[in-house]
Amino acid sequence: MRKIAVFVLLVTLAATATIAQETQDEDRMFVLINYVTIKQGMEQAFMATVADHLEWHKSTNDTHYFNSARVITGPRTGQFVWSAGPMTGASLDDYSAFLETDMADWTGRGGMQYVDGVETHIYGTLPGLGNPPPPDHQAAMINLYEIDVEFIELNTFMQSVRQLDALEARVGHDDYYVWTEVVSGDSITKRHYVQWIDGWADMPGPDPVREAELAAAAGGEEAYAELLENLLRGVKTATVHTIQNLPHLSFLPEGQ
Repeated sequence: MRKIAVFVLLVTLAATATIAQETQDEDRMFVLINYVTIKQGMEQAFMATVADHLEWHKSTNDTHYFNSARVITGPRTGQFVWSAGPMTGASLDDYSAFLETDMADWTGRGGMQYVDGVETHIYGTLPGLGNPPPPDHQAAMINLYEIDVEFIELNTFMQSVRQLDALEARVGHDDYYVWTEVVSGDSITKRHYVQWIDGWADMPGPDPVREAELAAAAGGEEAYAELLENLLRGVKTATVHTIQNLPHLSFLPEGQ
């Protein structure tokens, strides 16, 4: 089982000048996400229209790829999740321009009649952190940990998260995960920890052996406890959504 402390204490990077500069100096990527609320009783019709629209992407030799998923736990339960990326800023500009054509086909197929609302978020990756999966990795589910942090504490969290991530790398990663920050669409004090899992049997749980390894890598129990305390101090809320991937409704490059 995976370590529990890391997931209980999930906090992320600071929106300070120092952190912004670090992000600019590395290759930050963008992820575009639409959370779609489907009208009650219209789920099957909505999914059927998504499948038809998917065939349009394929038939036109389109290369604007996307992943489809559904939220199965948490406050967003039942929402359809459409995501594209990670991509460069230039690719995001191109994708945004393409959306007019994309929406014309979607609307022409009557897709909007099944939609009760759409919430669009753009996230930025945090280079140098995490253990991202290989490009062809497709997990059954994703855990999306949404952490809202006190703004004044963000720099402390930045330092603590980097320290903890370094410990994970030293001991050896035991899962795939990335960190993201809000670029647009939500509070700038929110950070997200995205974890790929293969199913409920693969969910993280208590792992005393792993915690002991991390503590030893940190220089002892006292140093490790201080690190975790710094992570906790500024967390206002922490919510996890489990999201089920829908590969049959996703448009991905060949082999993914």
